[in-house]
Amino acid sequence: MGRKYTQEEAEAIMRAAGFEPEGEYVNNNTPWVGKWIDCGHEGSPKLATATSKNHGCFTCSRSLGAQASGAKRGEATRRRLLEGSDAESIIGFDYYLHHSKAAADRGYRVMRVLMLCPLCEVVRSVPVSAWESGRRCSCISQSGYRVTKPGTLYLLARVKEGVEERQYGISNDLKRRMSEHKRHNWTLVDKQSHKDGGVIQRREARIKRAMKLAGVYPFQYSGEKFTGFTEAWTEHMLEPFDSLPELNAWAIATITSHKETDGKRE
Repeated sequence: MGRKYTQEEAEAIMRAAGFEPEGEYVNNNTPWVGKWIDCGHEGSPKLATATSKNHGCFTCSRSLGAQASGAKRGEATRRRLLEGSDAESIIGFDYYLHHSKAAADRGYRVMRVLMLCPLCEVVRSVPVSAWESGRRCSCISQSGYRVTKPGTLYLLARVKEGVEERQYGISNDLKRRMSEHKRHNWTLVDKQSHKDGGVIQRREARIKRAMKLAGVYPFQYSGEKFTGFTEAWTEHMLEPFDSLPELNAWAIATITSHKETDGKRE
C-alpha cells in the first residue's frame, strides 16, 4: 500500500504530477478531487495512480484515443474510396468537427470527400456516407439514381409537330423509367448498361457538360414539366443523334474543342 504521506508531501507529489488537489489527503488509494494544471479538467485521481507512469488527465487521454482511433478509421476509408471506380473524381479529403459538441470536444471529426465535378468544374465537399450512397454534385445528381448499383444510359426519340426531338438520361431501373417516359410519347432508340453505376453517371456528366458548352438549353420545354426535360433537345438546336456512340463522340469533340480554344486564349 505504501507509506502514508503528510498533507504537504502528498500535495507536492500531486502537483509534480500536474494535478492541483483540493481538500484533505486521506491515503494513497483514496480519490482526491481537484483539477489538472495544464488542461483545467476536473478529476479525482489516486495518489498511487498519479505517481505511476500512466498518470494523467483521463479526459485528455480519452480524447487522444478517440482521435487516434478516428485517424485509423479515416485511413481505411480513404483506401476503400480510392480503390473504387469513382476514384478519378476524388481530388482529396477534408475533415470537419462533428456537429455534436460532446463529440467535437472528444476530437471526433467527420471525413468528407472533395470532388471536382466533371460538369460544372466546381470542387464539391460530400460526406462519406452520402458519397457511398451515390450522391455527387447537385448538377449531375439524379433523384433516386445510385452509383452503387448497375446503371443504364439511354437515348430517347419522339416526333412532335413534325420536329425530331431527342432526350438522354440514366437510370438504375430502365423498365420503370421507360414507363414514365412513354407517357410523353418517348421511345427508346439506344442504351448502354454497366454493372458500375458510377461509370454510367460519368458518361452522362460528359454529355451534360458538352451540352452546356455548346449552349444547348431546352427553353421550349420549361412549361411542359415532363420528367427529364432538361436533358432534351430538338433538331433545330442540335443534330438528332440516333445512337449513343454518336452522341458520346460529339460530346468528346465538343469538350476537346473547348479546351483547345481556352488554351489559345491563355
